[in-house]
Amino acid sequence: AGSVQDITGHKLLAEDQDEMEQRLMRSQKMESIARLTGGIAHDFNNILATILGYAELSMMEPAASEAGSMLSTYLQEIYQAGRRARELVAHMRTFSRSDNTNPEHLDVAEEIRDAVKMMRASFPASVEIRLDLADDTARVFLDKSFLQQLLMNVCINACDAMSGVGSITIGVRSQVVSGRQCASCHSIFSGQFVEVSIEDTGRGISPDVLDRLFEPYAGDGPGMGLAVVHGILHKHGGHVRVDTIQHDGAEFRFYLPISDTGVAFVPAPA
Repeated sequence: AGSVQDITGHKLLAEDQDEMEQRLMRSQKMESIARLTGGIAHDFNNILATILGYAELSMMEPAASEAGSMLSTYLQEIYQAGRRARELVAHMRTFSRSDNTNPEHLDVAEEIRDAVKMMRASFPASVEIRLDLADDTARVFLDKSFLQQLLMNVCINACDAMSGVGSITIGVRSQVVSGRQCASCHSIFSGQFVEVSIEDTGRGISPDVLDRLFEPYAGDGPGMGLAVVHGILHKHGGHVRVDTIQHDGAEFRFYLPISDTGVAFVPAPA
């Protein structure tokens, strides 16, 4: 006589264990990359300080100050390249979470309005930036410059994905979240958040890039941009979700923990 045994529970347990191991491996991978990036950024910063210092001294020499001097032109190019490299190092240090921060209680909608004024001036006129900002959202405890970096990195990537033609919609609202998975750290998160959504009308994100989206320089990914976003978010206890249809745009939804300021939390309708 045969016997029948229900192994559904064992299969579900094995699947849960595999998923936990995958999340742990991803987390350890990102932490290892962050430590390596921080070390490289520190050493590279020291080298850049020497290059920029000697470039500045050389530009003071009489031969470099002559009108139309090619030497002056070459030194200016060296100096400008060094400044751009220093900005990249700053991004690397943000990703590695090695920089000091200055968090404060922020009205996210107000900060986004200010940041978008600058973006509209620097983006091509063929890119429309739309705002959908709720005025009754709770405050978040966040470094203002990090919020600006987050917005700029994602919106620049969106502009590139649209080849400079299309629209970007930025929304803000309070949200109660339960049991969602972060697209960056892959952990499950719940709680009260201020949700910042950034939606574009670009070409979307291919599946092979999507899984490695927040790794620095992953294939055809966005360089350091979204790796910096990963560092910003997790430094402040935040998370991100990504919805995309290839050839039909992408939407990033950032979840920033609300700060304890006595401001009433008013969740938006789901």
